[in-house]
Amino acid sequence: MSRFMLAIVMMGLLLLVSVGAALAQEPDPLQVMEAYDLALNEGNVEGALALFADDAILTTQQGQLVGKEQIRTWLERVVAQNSRVEPVNRQVSGDRVTWQSNFFRKDIATLSNEPLAANAEAVVQAGKIKSFSSILTDEAQAKLAAAQPAPEPTAAAPAQNTEAPAPNAAAPPQLPQAGGASPSALPLAGILVITGGLLLGMGLLVRRLLSM
Repeated sequence: MSRFMLAIVMMGLLLLVSVGAALAQEPDPLQVMEAYDLALNEGNVEGALALFADDAILTTQQGQLVGKEQIRTWLERVVAQNSRVEPVNRQVSGDRVTWQSNFFRKDIATLSNEPLAANAEAVVQAGKIKSFSSILTDEAQAKLAAAQPAPEPTAAAPAQNTEAPAPNAAAPPQLPQAGGASPSALPLAGILVITGGLLLGMGLLVRRLLSM
């Protein structure tokens, strides 16, 4: 084989190796997060969810969500609430990406043009989001609390009737005091006493007659 042919073969092998390396190269973390923003702003929950690893961990104000099923619920709520999400000052260090997200709420009129800022951070490995954190700043939390509609007042309890009874109202019947004899019991007691006295007198008279 001539040197010319050998050089062509070597160049072909190098080209194949470089193409294979390019095809096998994983998307960098910044590209993954840009694809995430795009899917979220398009309302594509499944597209955004596909960028998460199966065991991904998501951290928000409400706590941690683990796995795609729990993260799907959060993504659905974000899509329902927010008209768009804008990343600001995104920085990459290895597999870690940090930035600030501005959320524009379409479900609260006063916040449709006033963004809520959140500090965000993600770890991307093998082209998938392994962990994701999005926490509203203190200022954003105060702004959100002020924009929330006031809770509906609860129904007042019915007022108790404090009016005095009418002057002509009949007084309730009085119960007899404990220990007192009822009027009907007094004649019966007198009869018993008289009867006892007569019996005693008759007994004494019979005794005297017998002794004579």
